[in-house]
Amino acid sequence: MAGALSAQELSTAQAQITFLAPNAAQRQKDRRRWGRPTTRTPGGTRDRCAQRLIALVPSPDAVALSSGQCLEESVSDRALTLTETPTLWFYVPPLAEPERRAELVLLQKHREVSKQRVTLPATPGIFGVQLKGPLAANQLYGWSFTVLKQPQSPSQNPTVEGLIRYATSNPKDLRVAHLPDQAYRPGQLRQYAQSGIWHDALTALAQQRCQNPASQSWKSFLASAGLDAIATQPILNCEVL
Repeated sequence: MAGALSAQELSTAQAQITFLAPNAAQRQKDRRRWGRPTTRTPGGTRDRCAQRLIALVPSPDAVALSSGQCLEESVSDRALTLTETPTLWFYVPPLAEPERRAELVLLQKHREVSKQRVTLPATPGIFGVQLKGPLAANQLYGWSFTVLKQPQSPSQNPTVEGLIRYATSNPKDLRVAHLPDQAYRPGQLRQYAQSGIWHDALTALAQQRCQNPASQSWKSFLASAGLDAIATQPILNCEVL
């Protein structure tokens, strides 16, 4: 984990950091390329968000209804990263001991590229999983994250999905260069967020929140992507940062 922020930087970091989502034309292009929308909540029920598996990825919609229940399906947008092996983040609900196993599958052109098994925490909260294999530059990938509650009935297992692209060397849709040693600085975070670089901004804000749980930047960033229903949940594995 990078060095602690100074008092002045922590104060500056309280400013709101909001994510600039893909526009409608880009969203339709991504969905045509992938063939269907991906979803950040499992379908089938409208439980409270605290009882649902949720992927922390951007979406044009809020994850929760006005009643406080989670949507049956909240679609997810493609997210950019400047990192070959980014960390993906999930809200994990309370799980019984036999259910604390999950599987992260990475896909390219709908073909499996890699699969990694994950042991989930005993308490509910936000959990980060770093991809093990490097992404190829400027390629669109899909991924799915499944809690293996019913190994004999895979279709019944809660699953969330997303699209990700590893962008390099200032492609046209980015306005900042990758500065990994300063990624947690507030000014850089705002640049990342406004350039659509979701995964790097989210991981850097998670690092900031682990250092300073009172920071409001994490909450404002999640709220800008419709994830305010889980923004107060604890981060369970700060050590991955």
